[in-house]
Amino acid sequence: REFGGDQRMRVRVRMAETGPWDALPGSWYRTRVDLNSNGASDLCEFGDCDDNKVPDNIQLAQGGPDCNGNGKLDACDIAVGAPDCNGNGAIDTCESTVNGLYGRYFTAIGGSDPADPLRPGTLLSKRFDAKIDFNGGNWFPDGVPDNDVIAIWTGALLTPNESGVYEFHTDTDDGCRLYVDNALIIDRWLGGQGTGFATKTLQGQTTYSIRMEFHEGAGEQRASLRWLLPSQQGGSPAICPSSALRVATPDCNQNGQPDDCDIANGTLPNPGDGIPIPCATAPCPGDFNRDGVVTGTDLGVLLGAWGASGGDLNGDGVTNGTDLGILLGQWGTCN
Repeated sequence: REFGGDQRMRVRVRMAETGPWDALPGSWYRTRVDLNSNGASDLCEFGDCDDNKVPDNIQLAQGGPDCNGNGKLDACDIAVGAPDCNGNGAIDTCESTVNGLYGRYFTAIGGSDPADPLRPGTLLSKRFDAKIDFNGGNWFPDGVPDNDVIAIWTGALLTPNESGVYEFHTDTDDGCRLYVDNALIIDRWLGGQGTGFATKTLQGQTTYSIRMEFHEGAGEQRASLRWLLPSQQGGSPAICPSSALRVATPDCNQNGQPDDCDIANGTLPNPGDGIPIPCATAPCPGDFNRDGVVTGTDLGVLLGAWGASGGDLNGDGVTNGTDLGILLGQWGTCN
Protein backbone atom coordinates (compact mmCIF):
# COMPACT_ATOMS: atom_id res chain seq x y z
CA ARG A 1 0.00 0.00 0.00
CA GLU A 2 1.35 3.42 -0.98
CA PHE A 3 0.41 6.36 1.26
CA GLY A 4 2.45 9.00 -0.56
CA GLY A 5 5.99 9.90 -1.46
CA ASP A 6 8.50 7.37 -2.75
CA GLN A 7 7.11 4.15 -4.25
CA ARG A 8 9.41 1.18 -3.62
CA MET A 9 9.07 -2.57 -3.22
CA ARG A 10 11.71 -5.31 -3.45
CA VAL A 11 11.71 -9.07 -3.05
CA ARG A 12 15.13 -10.65 -2.50
CA VAL A 13 16.41 -14.16 -1.81
CA ARG A 14 19.60 -15.52 -0.24
CA MET A 15 20.73 -18.95 -1.42
CA ALA A 16 22.98 -19.58 1.57
CA GLU A 17 22.92 -18.35 5.15
CA THR A 18 25.96 -16.19 4.59
CA GLY A 19 25.48 -15.55 0.88
CA PRO A 20 24.46 -12.28 -0.81
CA TRP A 21 20.87 -11.12 -1.11
CA ASP A 22 19.77 -11.12 -4.74
CA ALA A 23 16.58 -10.14 -6.54
CA LEU A 24 14.17 -13.05 -6.85
CA PRO A 25 14.59 -14.42 -10.42
CA GLY A 26 11.62 -13.87 -12.69
CA SER A 27 11.75 -17.54 -13.67
CA TRP A 28 10.75 -18.44 -10.10
CA TYR A 29 7.38 -16.70 -10.36
CA ARG A 30 4.30 -18.62 -11.45
CA THR A 31 0.74 -17.39 -11.79
CA ARG A 32 -1.55 -20.39 -11.69
CA VAL A 33 -5.31 -20.08 -12.15
CA ASP A 34 -7.57 -23.12 -12.40
CA LEU A 35 -11.17 -21.89 -12.48
CA ASN A 36 -12.66 -25.24 -13.48
CA SER A 37 -10.62 -27.12 -10.82
CA ASN A 38 -9.43 -29.80 -13.22
CA GLY A 39 -5.83 -29.60 -12.09
CA ALA A 40 -4.60 -27.87 -15.24
CA SER A 41 -3.46 -24.28 -15.44
CA ASP A 42 -6.00 -22.14 -17.30
CA LEU A 43 -3.11 -20.38 -19.02
CA CYS A 44 -2.10 -23.70 -20.59
CA GLU A 45 -5.64 -24.98 -21.10
CA PHE A 46 -7.30 -21.88 -22.57
CA GLY A 47 -4.30 -19.99 -23.90
CA ASP A 48 -3.26 -16.35 -23.85
CA CYS A 49 -3.62 -15.17 -27.43
CA ASP A 50 -2.93 -11.50 -26.63
CA ASP A 51 0.13 -12.40 -24.51
CA ASN A 52 -0.93 -10.33 -21.49
CA LYS A 53 -0.35 -13.21 -19.03
CA VAL A 54 -4.09 -13.42 -18.24
CA PRO A 55 -5.86 -16.61 -19.43
CA ASP A 56 -8.33 -15.93 -22.22
CA ASN A 57 -11.21 -17.55 -20.32
CA ILE A 58 -10.77 -15.08 -17.46
CA GLN A 59 -10.79 -12.14 -19.85
CA LEU A 60 -13.98 -13.43 -21.46
CA ALA A 61 -15.60 -13.92 -18.04
CA GLN A 62 -14.69 -10.32 -17.18
CA GLY A 63 -16.32 -8.98 -20.34
CA GLY A 64 -13.37 -9.14 -22.70
CA PRO A 65 -14.44 -8.29 -26.26
CA ASP A 66 -15.97 -11.13 -28.28
CA CYS A 67 -18.00 -9.07 -30.70
CA ASN A 68 -18.87 -11.95 -33.05
CA GLY A 69 -19.96 -14.22 -30.18
CA ASN A 70 -17.78 -17.18 -31.12
CA GLY A 71 -16.43 -17.71 -27.61
CA LYS A 72 -12.99 -16.34 -28.46
CA LEU A 73 -11.45 -12.98 -27.69
CA ASP A 74 -11.43 -10.62 -30.65
CA ALA A 75 -7.64 -10.47 -30.28
CA CYS A 76 -7.50 -14.23 -30.92
CA ASP A 77 -9.62 -13.94 -34.06
CA ILE A 78 -7.51 -11.05 -35.31
CA ALA A 79 -4.34 -13.06 -34.69
CA VAL A 80 -5.57 -15.71 -37.14
CA GLY A 81 -6.75 -13.31 -39.84
CA ALA A 82 -9.98 -11.56 -38.81
CA PRO A 83 -9.92 -8.02 -40.31
CA ASP A 84 -8.72 -5.17 -38.11
CA CYS A 85 -7.66 -2.61 -40.69
CA ASN A 86 -7.15 0.23 -38.21
CA GLY A 87 -5.28 -1.88 -35.66
CA ASN A 88 -7.50 -0.91 -32.72
CA GLY A 89 -8.07 -4.45 -31.48
CA ALA A 90 -11.69 -4.85 -32.64
CA ILE A 91 -12.89 -6.84 -35.63
CA ASP A 92 -13.95 -4.38 -38.33
CA THR A 93 -17.28 -6.05 -39.03
CA CYS A 94 -18.60 -5.77 -35.48
CA GLU A 95 -16.96 -2.74 -33.87
CA SER A 96 -20.38 -1.16 -33.37
CA THR A 97 -21.39 -3.90 -30.89
CA VAL A 98 -18.55 -3.18 -28.43
CA ASN A 99 -19.57 -1.32 -25.25
CA GLY A 100 -17.82 1.98 -24.58
CA LEU A 101 -16.44 4.73 -26.79
CA TYR A 102 -13.63 4.96 -29.32
CA GLY A 103 -10.99 7.32 -27.93
CA ARG A 104 -8.33 9.07 -29.99
CA TYR A 105 -5.56 11.08 -28.35
CA PHE A 106 -3.78 13.92 -30.17
CA THR A 107 -1.26 16.64 -29.54
CA ALA A 108 -3.00 20.00 -29.07
CA ILE A 109 -2.05 22.83 -31.41
CA GLY A 110 -3.26 26.40 -31.73
CA GLY A 111 -4.99 28.41 -29.04
CA SER A 112 -7.57 31.14 -28.48
CA ASP A 113 -6.64 33.16 -31.59
CA PRO A 114 -9.39 32.62 -34.23
CA ALA A 115 -6.68 32.62 -36.89
CA ASP A 116 -4.96 29.73 -35.10
CA PRO A 117 -7.74 27.89 -33.23
CA LEU A 118 -7.20 25.19 -30.64
CA ARG A 119 -7.48 21.89 -32.51
CA PRO A 120 -6.10 18.33 -32.76
CA GLY A 121 -2.58 17.95 -34.06
CA THR A 122 -0.75 14.65 -34.47
CA LEU A 123 -2.61 11.45 -33.61
CA LEU A 124 -0.68 9.80 -30.75
CA SER A 125 -2.81 6.86 -29.64
CA LYS A 126 -6.24 5.28 -29.82
CA ARG A 127 -8.10 2.86 -27.59
CA PHE A 128 -11.53 1.79 -26.34
CA ASP A 129 -12.65 3.55 -23.16
CA ALA A 130 -15.54 1.85 -21.36
CA LYS A 131 -16.86 5.21 -20.10
CA ILE A 132 -15.65 8.76 -19.51
CA ASP A 133 -14.88 8.75 -15.81
CA PHE A 134 -11.34 9.99 -15.25
CA ASN A 135 -10.54 11.90 -12.09
CA GLY A 136 -6.91 12.85 -11.63
CA GLY A 137 -3.73 10.90 -12.20
CA ASN A 138 -2.27 10.19 -15.62
CA TRP A 139 -4.93 8.12 -17.36
CA PHE A 140 -3.70 8.86 -20.87
CA PRO A 141 -2.46 5.89 -22.93
CA ASP A 142 1.24 5.09 -22.95
CA GLY A 143 3.20 7.48 -25.13
CA VAL A 144 0.81 10.41 -24.63
CA PRO A 145 2.33 13.38 -22.74
CA ASP A 146 0.80 14.88 -19.60
CA ASN A 147 0.09 18.30 -21.12
CA ASP A 148 -1.19 19.87 -24.36
CA VAL A 149 -3.36 16.92 -25.35
CA ILE A 150 -6.75 16.63 -27.02
CA ALA A 151 -8.88 13.49 -26.57
CA ILE A 152 -11.87 12.82 -28.82
CA TRP A 153 -14.37 10.09 -27.93
CA THR A 154 -16.91 9.01 -30.54
CA GLY A 155 -19.61 6.39 -30.65
CA ALA A 156 -23.29 5.82 -30.11
CA LEU A 157 -25.61 6.52 -27.17
CA LEU A 158 -28.40 4.00 -26.52
CA THR A 159 -31.29 5.41 -24.52
CA PRO A 160 -33.30 3.15 -22.19
CA ASN A 161 -37.07 2.81 -22.46
CA GLU A 162 -37.68 6.43 -21.45
CA SER A 163 -38.60 9.34 -23.70
CA GLY A 164 -38.30 12.92 -22.53
CA VAL A 165 -35.72 15.43 -21.36
CA TYR A 166 -32.27 13.99 -20.62
CA GLU A 167 -29.67 15.96 -18.67
CA PHE A 168 -25.98 15.81 -19.56
CA HIS A 169 -23.23 16.98 -17.19
CA THR A 170 -19.50 17.29 -17.89
CA ASP A 171 -16.70 17.94 -15.42
CA THR A 172 -13.33 18.62 -17.03
CA ASP A 173 -9.95 20.17 -16.45
CA ASP A 174 -9.43 21.77 -18.90
CA GLY A 175 -11.98 22.41 -21.70
CA CYS A 176 -14.57 20.22 -23.42
CA ARG A 177 -17.28 20.06 -26.07
CA LEU A 178 -20.16 17.58 -26.12
CA TYR A 179 -22.24 16.66 -29.17
CA VAL A 180 -25.37 14.50 -29.00
CA ASP A 181 -27.25 13.58 -32.17
CA ASN A 182 -24.73 15.73 -34.11
CA ALA A 183 -25.72 18.84 -32.14
CA LEU A 184 -23.25 20.79 -29.97
CA ILE A 185 -24.96 20.98 -26.57
CA ILE A 186 -22.04 21.84 -24.24
CA ASP A 187 -19.24 24.17 -25.30
CA ARG A 188 -16.55 24.89 -22.72
CA TRP A 189 -13.69 24.49 -25.18
CA LEU A 190 -11.81 27.61 -24.14
CA GLY A 191 -13.48 28.13 -20.78
CA GLY A 192 -10.90 26.30 -18.68
CA GLN A 193 -11.73 23.80 -15.98
CA GLY A 194 -15.25 23.44 -14.66
CA THR A 195 -18.62 21.83 -15.23
CA GLY A 196 -20.97 21.94 -18.17
CA PHE A 197 -24.70 21.28 -18.28
CA ALA A 198 -27.28 20.82 -21.03
CA THR A 199 -30.61 19.15 -21.65
CA LYS A 200 -31.85 17.40 -24.77
CA THR A 201 -35.14 15.72 -25.60
CA LEU A 202 -34.54 12.14 -26.74
CA GLN A 203 -36.72 9.18 -27.62
CA GLY A 204 -36.50 5.98 -25.60
CA GLN A 205 -34.82 2.86 -26.98
CA THR A 206 -33.14 4.89 -29.70
CA THR A 207 -29.53 5.16 -30.84
CA TYR A 208 -27.94 8.62 -31.15
CA SER A 209 -24.46 9.68 -32.16
CA ILE A 210 -22.30 11.04 -29.34
CA ARG A 211 -18.95 12.83 -29.42
CA MET A 212 -17.01 14.38 -26.56
CA GLU A 213 -13.85 16.43 -27.07
CA PHE A 214 -11.49 17.13 -24.18
CA HIS A 215 -8.51 19.47 -23.97
CA GLU A 216 -5.75 19.14 -21.37
CA GLY A 217 -3.47 22.15 -21.13
CA ALA A 218 -1.50 21.61 -17.93
CA GLY A 219 -2.05 20.48 -14.35
CA GLU A 220 -4.76 18.04 -13.29
CA GLN A 221 -6.25 15.71 -15.88
CA ARG A 222 -9.98 15.33 -15.27
CA ALA A 223 -12.83 14.35 -17.57
CA SER A 224 -16.22 12.84 -16.81
CA LEU A 225 -19.60 12.52 -18.51
CA ARG A 226 -22.73 12.09 -16.39
CA TRP A 227 -26.43 11.99 -17.21
CA LEU A 228 -29.89 11.98 -15.68
CA LEU A 229 -32.80 10.10 -17.23
CA PRO A 230 -36.22 11.80 -17.57
CA SER A 231 -37.53 9.85 -14.55
CA GLN A 232 -34.58 10.97 -12.41
CA GLN A 233 -34.96 14.74 -12.74
CA GLY A 234 -33.97 16.47 -9.51
CA GLY A 235 -31.61 13.67 -8.52
CA SER A 236 -27.84 13.41 -8.71
CA PRO A 237 -26.35 12.71 -12.13
CA ALA A 238 -24.49 9.42 -12.54
CA ILE A 239 -21.65 8.46 -14.85
CA CYS A 240 -23.04 7.53 -18.25
CA PRO A 241 -22.51 3.75 -18.11
CA SER A 242 -20.68 1.57 -20.57
CA SER A 243 -23.92 -0.34 -21.20
CA ALA A 244 -25.44 2.82 -22.73
CA LEU A 245 -22.48 3.39 -25.06
CA ARG A 246 -21.35 1.61 -28.20
CA VAL A 247 -18.05 1.94 -29.98
CA ALA A 248 -18.67 3.08 -33.52
CA THR A 249 -15.43 4.05 -35.20
CA PRO A 250 -16.05 6.97 -37.57
CA ASP A 251 -17.04 6.13 -41.15
CA CYS A 252 -17.86 9.58 -42.49
CA ASN A 253 -18.11 8.52 -46.14
CA GLN A 254 -20.22 5.48 -45.16
CA ASN A 255 -18.27 2.99 -47.24
CA GLY A 256 -18.23 0.33 -44.51
CA GLN A 257 -14.57 0.99 -43.68
CA PRO A 258 -13.40 2.91 -40.60
CA ASP A 259 -11.98 6.30 -41.54
CA ASP A 260 -8.63 5.20 -40.07
CA CYS A 261 -8.40 2.58 -42.80
CA ASP A 262 -9.41 4.98 -45.57
CA ILE A 263 -6.73 7.39 -44.38
CA ALA A 264 -4.12 4.63 -44.29
CA ASN A 265 -4.85 3.42 -47.81
CA GLY A 266 -5.20 6.92 -49.27
CA THR A 267 -8.95 6.81 -49.99
CA LEU A 268 -9.53 9.87 -47.79
CA PRO A 269 -6.95 12.68 -47.54
CA ASN A 270 -6.02 13.76 -44.02
CA PRO A 271 -3.95 16.64 -42.62
CA GLY A 272 -2.55 14.43 -39.84
CA ASP A 273 -5.15 14.72 -37.07
CA GLY A 274 -7.01 11.49 -37.85
CA ILE A 275 -10.09 13.29 -39.21
CA PRO A 276 -10.50 12.99 -43.01
CA ILE A 277 -10.48 16.29 -44.87
CA PRO A 278 -13.93 15.87 -46.50
CA CYS A 279 -15.53 14.88 -43.20
CA ALA A 280 -14.86 17.76 -40.82
CA THR A 281 -16.04 21.34 -40.71
CA ALA A 282 -13.23 23.65 -41.79
CA PRO A 283 -12.87 27.23 -40.51
CA CYS A 284 -13.76 28.36 -44.05
CA PRO A 285 -14.29 26.76 -47.49
CA GLY A 286 -11.01 25.62 -49.00
CA ASP A 287 -9.13 25.36 -45.68
CA PHE A 288 -8.58 21.64 -46.14
CA ASN A 289 -5.95 21.25 -43.42
CA ARG A 290 -8.08 23.26 -40.97
CA ASP A 291 -5.28 25.61 -39.92
CA GLY A 292 -7.40 28.76 -40.28
CA VAL A 293 -5.64 29.96 -43.45
CA VAL A 294 -6.20 29.10 -47.13
CA THR A 295 -2.76 28.73 -48.70
CA GLY A 296 -0.81 26.79 -51.29
CA THR A 297 -1.03 23.71 -49.08
CA ASP A 298 -4.80 23.69 -49.48
CA LEU A 299 -4.48 24.36 -53.20
CA GLY A 300 -2.26 21.28 -53.45
CA VAL A 301 -4.93 19.16 -51.76
CA LEU A 302 -7.58 20.39 -54.18
CA LEU A 303 -5.43 19.81 -57.26
CA GLY A 304 -4.48 16.35 -55.97
CA ALA A 305 -8.18 15.47 -55.78
CA TRP A 306 -9.03 16.87 -59.23
CA GLY A 307 -11.83 14.90 -60.86
CA ALA A 308 -12.62 13.01 -57.64
CA SER A 309 -14.61 14.03 -54.56
CA GLY A 310 -11.79 14.83 -52.11
CA GLY A 311 -11.67 18.55 -52.92
CA ASP A 312 -15.37 19.14 -53.63
CA LEU A 313 -16.47 22.47 -52.12
CA ASN A 314 -19.83 23.09 -53.80
CA GLY A 315 -21.40 19.72 -53.03
CA ASP A 316 -21.63 18.33 -56.55
CA GLY A 317 -19.33 15.40 -55.74
CA VAL A 318 -16.57 16.38 -58.19
CA THR A 319 -13.46 18.52 -57.73
CA ASN A 320 -13.23 20.91 -60.67
CA GLY A 321 -12.80 24.54 -61.71
CA THR A 322 -15.81 25.68 -59.70
CA ASP A 323 -14.18 24.43 -56.51
CA LEU A 324 -10.90 26.07 -57.54
CA GLY A 325 -12.71 29.39 -57.84
CA ILE A 326 -14.22 29.00 -54.36
CA LEU A 327 -10.81 28.25 -52.86
CA LEU A 328 -9.12 31.22 -54.55
CA GLY A 329 -11.95 33.47 -53.36
CA GLN A 330 -11.16 32.47 -49.77
CA TRP A 331 -7.40 32.91 -50.11
CA GLY A 332 -5.72 34.09 -46.91
CA THR A 333 -6.91 34.08 -43.31
CA CYS A 334 -10.42 32.70 -42.76
CA ASN A 335 -12.94 35.36 -41.77
